[in-house]
Amino acid sequence: MISCQYCGQAVEPGSFFCWGCGKNDPIPGGKKAKSSGGSNNKSLKIVLIVVGALVGLALTFTVVSFAISQMQNGSTNIIQNPSPTPTDGGFSKQDGN
Repeated sequence: MISCQYCGQAVEPGSFFCWGCGKNDPIPGGKKAKSSGGSNNKSLKIVLIVVGALVGLALTFTVVSFAISQMQNGSTNIIQNPSPTPTDGGFSKQDGN
């Protein structure tokens, strides 16, 4: 066991802080334990940021495209009946009558 450089409490090798005094870097010489995958974490963050940005751009493109198509189409979702044309007395003439 290694003792804390500040209070003398026994600490595990590679400890980040002392359980006795609570100070950071209790091991003499500043030999902290190496964090696993430090560069992998940075790579993962970059990949996640890029993927998130691409998803955001795709979503924005989809919404804008839909909005533009709706504005160009106008009110195509309403069924319009042709307006009636005036006839003689409201009745149209048929052959034989």
